[in-house]
Amino acid sequence: MFKKKSVRPVLVPCIKRCCDCGDRKVAIAFQAVVHRSTGEVHFWWYCQECAKWQGIKPSLDLLSKLKQMERKSTCNIHTHELTLQEYLSTKPKVTRLFHHYTHHERVARAGSHRLGHRERDAVGHYIYTIAQRPGVCFRSPSDARRAAHRKAVELALEQRLQVPQKVLRDYPWLQMEQVYQEELA
Repeated sequence: MFKKKSVRPVLVPCIKRCCDCGDRKVAIAFQAVVHRSTGEVHFWWYCQECAKWQGIKPSLDLLSKLKQMERKSTCNIHTHELTLQEYLSTKPKVTRLFHHYTHHERVARAGSHRLGHRERDAVGHYIYTIAQRPGVCFRSPSDARRAAHRKAVELALEQRLQVPQKVLRDYPWLQMEQVYQEELA
């Protein structure tokens, strides 16, 4: 059914879904697999843990690039120390997904007299997610980024970390909460 090619190392760090464990991790090796009847080429990606069992080790070049990426990410300033505008200017990564309407949602939308003909015929809409708020979907990328910043500030206040006043100006209700916590302490 499949004609396998040899396993090759990855030279540029990329995040792919591992073919063994199924998790999205940094791939260190890949294998091209050709379907015999259709001729389609599929790629099987291996993460470092799964490749270890097969005797595959990452290249030294890839390891040095990964260490450089880790150093860059650890030297960044904490999110709760940035104002909302500064945080939005960093453009944190937002993932766009397509949400298909269920049968009942499509029927309800088709029968609505308030929607235009394009909205009635729609089969779904785009939603946006961000890694800092897993399991929550948003209508726009800016909403997702704002929610991630707000969550970071809320967590910093819960952990009793020092949050600058310029950051709390964007969230007056959190500013009142911090004053209340200081009075209790």
